[in-house]
Amino acid sequence: MPRFKTVLLIPVLLLCTVCTRAGDTDCRNEPGITNLYLLGLGPLAGPSYTGGPALIPAMRLGIEHVNERKDILPGYRLCAIEEDSGCSGTAALRTIVGTVRHVIHGGRPVMATIGPACSESAISLAPLGARKEISLIQIAASAGSPALNNETFVNTFRTLGSALAYVNAAVQLINQNKWMQVAAVYEDESRDFFQSIFVEFSKALREKTQARIVYQSPMYDQFLPVDQIRDHSSLLRIIFVFAARRFSVNLLCLAYQFDVLYPKYQWIFHNVGPGQFNAVNFTYNGVHYNCTQEQMNQAADGIIANIYSLERQDQETNDTVSGISFTQYRAEYECLLQDYLEELFNRSIVSNVSEEFESHSTDAFANLYYDAVWTLAFGLNYSLPLLSENGLENLANYSYGMENATRIIREQLFRVEFEGMSGRIAYDKTHRDGSNTVINSFQVHFNESSGQPDVVAIGSYDSSTNDSSNLNGSFSQDTFDRQIVRIHWALAGLMVAFVCLLFLLTMFLQAMNFWYSNTHKPLKASSPNLTHLIFAGCYLFLLTAGVFAVFHSNTIGLSVNGQIAYSVQCSLNIWATSMGYSLIFGIVCGKAWRIYRIFTHFSNPGKLISDPILVCFVVCLLIGDFIINLAWNLIDPWTVKEEAKFNGENAVIVNFYCTCDYLAVWLLILLVYKGLLALIALILSVLTRRVHKKHFKSSKSTAIFIYSLVLLYGVGLPSLLLSGLPTKETRLYIFVSIVYIDLVTTALLCLSCLFLPPVWSLLNLKFTSLLKSCYHKKRAHRQPLY
Repeated sequence: MPRFKTVLLIPVLLLCTVCTRAGDTDCRNEPGITNLYLLGLGPLAGPSYTGGPALIPAMRLGIEHVNERKDILPGYRLCAIEEDSGCSGTAALRTIVGTVRHVIHGGRPVMATIGPACSESAISLAPLGARKEISLIQIAASAGSPALNNETFVNTFRTLGSALAYVNAAVQLINQNKWMQVAAVYEDESRDFFQSIFVEFSKALREKTQARIVYQSPMYDQFLPVDQIRDHSSLLRIIFVFAARRFSVNLLCLAYQFDVLYPKYQWIFHNVGPGQFNAVNFTYNGVHYNCTQEQMNQAADGIIANIYSLERQDQETNDTVSGISFTQYRAEYECLLQDYLEELFNRSIVSNVSEEFESHSTDAFANLYYDAVWTLAFGLNYSLPLLSENGLENLANYSYGMENATRIIREQLFRVEFEGMSGRIAYDKTHRDGSNTVINSFQVHFNESSGQPDVVAIGSYDSSTNDSSNLNGSFSQDTFDRQIVRIHWALAGLMVAFVCLLFLLTMFLQAMNFWYSNTHKPLKASSPNLTHLIFAGCYLFLLTAGVFAVFHSNTIGLSVNGQIAYSVQCSLNIWATSMGYSLIFGIVCGKAWRIYRIFTHFSNPGKLISDPILVCFVVCLLIGDFIINLAWNLIDPWTVKEEAKFNGENAVIVNFYCTCDYLAVWLLILLVYKGLLALIALILSVLTRRVHKKHFKSSKSTAIFIYSLVLLYGVGLPSLLLSGLPTKETRLYIFVSIVYIDLVTTALLCLSCLFLPPVWSLLNLKFTSLLKSCYHKKRAHRQPLY
C-alpha cells in the first residue's frame, strides 16, 4: 500500500492498537511546574538500523540539560515517553498511533516527537503530523531522506541535513575525475532513503555532469550485483553504492571473492564509515561466503567512503548551547548509555551490555537527538508569548488539532540557531534542515607490512558553500579514449594559406590605392583616405578567420593555460569581428550617404559631406562596439567548457567551446546593432542605385557589395545557429566552415566589389598605355630616313 494512504488507517489503528509504552523519563510531578511530554522514537529493532540504544540516552541527556536552564521554558519541564519505532513505516505508524491513543486517554498530549531515526519511519509519520486533526511537530533528527523535503510535510523538521549532500559530493567527484560512465547500486529494502538518493543521483548526473549511468540495480538479500559488474568490466569501472552497512559489507566481500577490486575498479560507498568493513559470513544464492578481517582489509584497499560529519570540530571549548565541551558531553552521554543498556538488559531487549556499549558508544547520530531536544526547547520558548497572545496562556491546555498553536511553534522553529554537539544548527524557511551538512571523504589504503588498513581523509563537501575541497586521493580511471573534436591539420593549413593569399591581395590593392590615388580619377573619386579604414576592417576579418581555423585544429583546452588562451581567442574574435564590421559597413554606409545627399536627396540635394564627418561617424560606431564588448567581458566573461558524447563503446568525443551565462542576450544586442547598420546601408544603396554620374560609378559596385553581404549573412547566421555546438566531427566541419566562409567571403567581397574595379581600370589603362607606347616606338623605328 502506498505510504500516503497509511494515514487513512488511523481510525482502525486507534481501535485495535495496544499501547506498548516503555515508561516515562523524568516526568515527576512538582507544584508550579507543568510537564511537557515529548515522544522519543528510536529503532530498537531493524531491519536496516538498530541504533535506538544509542539515540535515546542522548535525548535524555538533552532533556536533562534543558531542564537545568532556568531561562528556557520557565515554569515547564520537558519529559519523554519512549517508544521503539522500529525501522519501517508500518512499525512506526503503529507505535505513534498507539501512543497518541494512550496519551489522549491519559490526558497527557505530547508536544512533539523526537525522531524517528530512520527515513522510512519518518516519512510514514510526517503525513500524520501534518493532518489538521493531529497538528504535531516532528523533529525527525537523523532521517536524511530527500523525500522529507516534501512541501506537504509542513510540521516535519530535522537536525540532520538532507542526504542530497551525498549526491552533490558524488557529482563533484565525478566532475573532478572526468568519469564518463558509472554504475550505481542501491539498497532496495530502504526505499525511502537509499532509493530516493539514487533517484536524485540519476537526476544530478543528467543535469550537472557529462557522465551517464550504464548499469543500475537495486540490492537485496538474494541479489548482490557483483558478478554483473564483473561481466561488464569493459564498461563498468566506477561503482557508486548507496546502501546500509550490512549490504555494503556483503557486497565488498563478494567483490573480494570475484576479484572486482581496486585499482581496476573504484568503489564509492555512502553512509558507511571506512572502519566498518568487518569480517562477515553469509549465504548468497545457496553458497556460503566467509570473509575474514584480513580479507576484508585487503578488499577495502582503495575504496572511498563518504559519511556525514556529525561532531563538532572544536571539541574542547565550552561555547556550545549547554555550556559544556563536546568531550564533557560525550562523557556524560556514555554514562547514560551504560545505564540505558542495563535497563534494556533487564527488559530482555539486549543480551550483552558490554558488546552493545562497544557497538553504540561511537554512534555519532546520537548527537543529532541531543540537538533535536534543544531545537524543540528553543522553538517552544520563542512561542510562549505568541501563544499567550492567541489565548493559550499555559501549555498544559495544549491538545491535538490546535492548528494555530502548531503554526506558531513551527514559525518560531525557523528562528532557532545555536552551536550544537553535531555542529551549528540554523534553520531557514527554504529548508527544514537544521545543519549545514558536511560530507567527509576517506580513502582506505591496505598496509601490507602491518596487514591493517590506513584511513586517509581526502577532502570534504560543505552544503553551505555547495563546494568540495579538491579531493586528493588516488582514484581509478575509466577506460575510455578521449578524442578531442578538431578539424584536420591539412584542411586548417589550406584555410590559413588562403587567408594569407587574401592578405597579400589586400596589401597589393592598398598599395595601388595609396600610390595612384592622386593620379587615377576613379581611385581619387572613391575617397582614398576613407578606404584605408575599409582595408583595416578586411585585415581584422582575415585575421579572425585565420586564428579561428588554427584554434579549431589543435587540442587547446586540455590544460589551464590552454583554456585561458582559448577563452581569450573567443573574446578577441568577437572584438575583431564587430569592429571590422563597423569599419567596412561604416565607410560603405557613409559613402552611400554622401552620394545620396549629393544626387538624390528629396529636399536638399547637392550638399557635400566631407571625409572628417564620415570618419566621426565610423568612430562613433567603434565606440559603440567598444562599450558593448567591454560590458560583455566585465559582466559576463567568456569561459571554456567541455562537452563530451559517447561514440561507440570505448570512445568519448570531447569538444571544447566558449560560452558565457547570457550568450544569447549579448549576441542579440550585437546582431541588432549590426543589423540596423546593415539595414541603413541597404536602404541607401537602393536609393542611390540609379546614380551613374561620371567618376561616381562606384555606387553600383557598392550596392552589389551590400546586397551580397545581406544575402550572405541572411543565409549564414541561421545556418550557424542550426549547426549548434559541434559535438561530433562532422558537425564541427559544418560549424567551422560556416564561420570561416562568412569571414573570408566578407573580406573577399569587400576587395572584389570596392577595390578591384578601380584598380582593374588602372591596370588596364597602364597596360593600354604600355601597348601604345610600344606600338609608337616600333612604328618610329620603321619610318624611312628620307
